[in-house]
Amino acid sequence: MRRISRLLFPLILLLCLSCSRGSGSKRVLTVTIPPQQWLLEQIAGDSWEVQALLPPGSNPETFEPSMQQLMELDRSSAYFKVGMPGFEEATLAKVKENFPSLQIIDSSTGIKPVTGTHASHPGDAHTHSAIDPHTWTSLRNARIMAANMLAELKKLDPERASEYEANYRRLDTRLQQLDDSIASVLAPRAGAAFVVWHPSLSYFARDYSLNQLVMEHEGKEATPAQLRQKLDEAGSARPVVFFLQDEYDSRAARTLASELGVPTAPIAVMNPDIAAQARAITSAINAR
Repeated sequence: MRRISRLLFPLILLLCLSCSRGSGSKRVLTVTIPPQQWLLEQIAGDSWEVQALLPPGSNPETFEPSMQQLMELDRSSAYFKVGMPGFEEATLAKVKENFPSLQIIDSSTGIKPVTGTHASHPGDAHTHSAIDPHTWTSLRNARIMAANMLAELKKLDPERASEYEANYRRLDTRLQQLDDSIASVLAPRAGAAFVVWHPSLSYFARDYSLNQLVMEHEGKEATPAQLRQKLDEAGSARPVVFFLQDEYDSRAARTLASELGVPTAPIAVMNPDIAAQARAITSAINAR
């Protein structure tokens, strides 16, 4: 049955693509996640339709695109990947297999990676060297990603290069001003700790000299003994907030937060609006 499915998949995809061609008047660009979509839309303006493979609220580390989502790539002029090892392996494998001629652009070129907080795969024994893929949770990284997107967009459509440059300048100024504001607000909080279930805010913590405490163990659920140790460590660090993440079990997190006596705050690292999410994280940390 699996062999039949593998044989039928390309045929079904081809039939779907033939039906989808010609739909939509705008040229299309594709990204992996909604935060990338938000960045690229700010630069591209009304000249392009920007689509994200992953819907908001999905877990990008376990996501595999459906046939319908792959079908949408047929209209795309380029694909902007997040670009961190292990993060998009399943997605990119299918994209390359079905669209070998599609231009793939690395959004994270030039970003200094954070290592030691994130397992490449659940249970990976080499967590100390694994790269944290959540680059977009940093406004400074977002500015680098936007610059990468601008450079490629101008190559794709040189006639509108000046328009894209102007859009990018407005976006970059906005992100820089917000970063400066957050840095000023959080400066007195340097060294403060916060708790998350999954290490999604490593780059944010690095930017503002904060201490991220993680409840999961090397990409998987901690054992009772490991969890007890993590709770003891967190208690000693006196965290100011426990962030509840959309993609992970908030009931367990609420229980742990209650045991620690720490207030909770929701975050959504897949929130398309990077600026709004950064403000929300800052407010939660500074409110305690």
